[in-house]
This record gives sequence, structure tokens and C-alpha cells, in this order.
Amino acid sequence: MRIFSVTDRGLVREKNEDAFWMNGELGLFLVADGIGSTGRGVEASHGVVSACREALKGSPRPDELLPTLIRKSNARLYELAGEQGGSFGATTAILWIRGKEARYAWVGDSRIYRLRGSTLQRLTTDHTRAQELASRGAIPPKDAVLKSALTRSLGQAPSVEFDSGGPLDVQAGDLFMIATDGVTDLIDDEALSGFLSEGPIKGSGQIRKAVLAGGAPDNLTAILVEVEAPDLDRQLDAPQIASILQETAEREFKPSRVLTAAVPPPVERGILPFYRGIIAGGGKRIGLEALIACSFLLFAFLTPELLSMLGRRLESISILWFGIVGVLLYLGIVKLRSG
Repeated sequence: MRIFSVTDRGLVREKNEDAFWMNGELGLFLVADGIGSTGRGVEASHGVVSACREALKGSPRPDELLPTLIRKSNARLYELAGEQGGSFGATTAILWIRGKEARYAWVGDSRIYRLRGSTLQRLTTDHTRAQELASRGAIPPKDAVLKSALTRSLGQAPSVEFDSGGPLDVQAGDLFMIATDGVTDLIDDEALSGFLSEGPIKGSGQIRKAVLAGGAPDNLTAILVEVEAPDLDRQLDAPQIASILQETAEREFKPSRVLTAAVPPPVERGILPFYRGIIAGGGKRIGLEALIACSFLLFAFLTPELLSMLGRRLESISILWFGIVGVLLYLGIVKLRSG
């Protein structure tokens, strides 16, 4: 499998309340989106990941793996609410690719897609009020993609209703995406299909860039998984799965890497910020600026002598030539200063 992931806090939120976890050997991938408006988003999303990893230690039966992960995640968040007060809510989407088939489960509006050839298929249906209205024909289907209140989420009750799908046939070249609503709220299916067609690495970069360009009001997280031919022949039996589950659960968990938002720092104008920038650049920057300054001074001092030596020969050189040389020199200096 070719796997790539991206997560970012966006341009508005102070914290990244998304989390993700994946295991390529097992073919298991999940995202979790903490509901910051009703609970502690960061603790909730990471609570989902921790609960799933803890559930793996029990080596659940393959046919019960995804339901077990969903139920354990819900129980953990509900337990946290009882211990600390308040509410711990999250959405999640989980994908399990096992040889030539895939299974998935979800709660909330985190989504799973599959791109096969040029056809993009959304495998999940949002658990939102707008989606329910669209399903009943109360509003046009296109309006269901609008941001709307959740009708289901983890951690709000002792038990949770979830949806699942599969087994779904898997072919070599299939590209799956598991993503939070911070991605899908800003990128429509047509644009998403174009990004995913570029593959998991380039596609994930384009997705992040598009969301940031759209204002990124929410955190964004996506996992892209491209299935290769050898993956289809890898059929794990129950004991092998149990062994991998146990080993996976015992590995140290590292929280999802949080990428800083692509917000350029404010530009300080004036001579003092210019010199502070030189000093902050260290010896290499100071030496480079000194070399540039000395080159200009040397050129200024030697220019009259050179003109005198060249004399009338300069008259035969077009003024355009001096302009071209000047522009090239300027661009060279700019390139040096930018590193």
C-alpha cells in the first residue's frame, strides 16, 4: 500500500482537535474529530484513538473488529464525561482493508471515499440533520452537503448507533480517503476526484493547499491509501490478525503530528528590522550580506577606472545590454538572499 496522511489546525482554530491512527500491516485506518463546541475536542479525538488501541489488546474476532472499536470509543468518551464532567464528543470513520475486500464503520460526518479509475464514490452518509432532510426529500440533495448539526456522535450516551459497510471489493489501483469534515466541507466531490487522481502523496498536498486557500475555518485531517497488486494476495487468517492486533496495541502511541497553519508572519518594514534579520540569520547570513556590500562598493570605486580604460569602446555597446546585465545581477542577489 502507498499511504500518506495530512493534518493541520487550519487558519482559525487555536488547536488541532483532529486525530488519526493507521496500521499499514493490518490495513486499519481511522480519523477522529473532536467536537469542540460541546466538549473537549482534543481530549475527545485522542480518547478515540487510545480506546481503539486498547480494544485491540483483546484481539476481537475479525467480524467484530470495527463494531468493537466503535463501541469501545463511545464508552471511553462517555466515561471521561462522567469522571471529569462536561461532555466529550467526537466523530470517527474507520476503514479496514483486508486483501480483496474492505469494511468500514462511522459515526458523524467524517467520511470515507473510494476512487476507482476516474469514478469517485462516497461510501459513507453524514449523520447530520441536513442529510436526513435530503434523504426524505425535504430539501434538494445538493443542500445536504451544507454544514449542519450532527444527529449522531460518540460519547453522548452509554451506547451509540453507528453505520457500517462492506465487505466491499478491492482492486489494485483503488485509492481510499478517510477524512474529517474540515476537508469535505470545503472541497466538493468534483475537485476531490481531481486531487485524488494525483495519488496519495501529491493528492494530500493539494487537498491541504485547497482547504487553506478556502479559509480553513476548521481543522483538517485526511488519510489516503492506494492499494497495490501484492496487497490483494495478502489474506490474513484469524491467528495472524490477532497477533498483529496485540503487537499493534502494545506499541507506543504518538499523537497525530500537528502542522502549523500556513499563515505568513507580518512583514516589518524599516532599516532596524532589516539589520535584525541579518543578525538573526547567524554568521552565514552576515557573511553573505558583507560580501554583497563589498561587491557593490568595489564596483562603485572601480567603475570610473574601468570606464576610463574602456574609453570609447563602450559607445559601441547597446544600452539594452547594460539593462539586461543589471536585471540579471539584481535577480542573482535576490536569489542569494532568499537562500
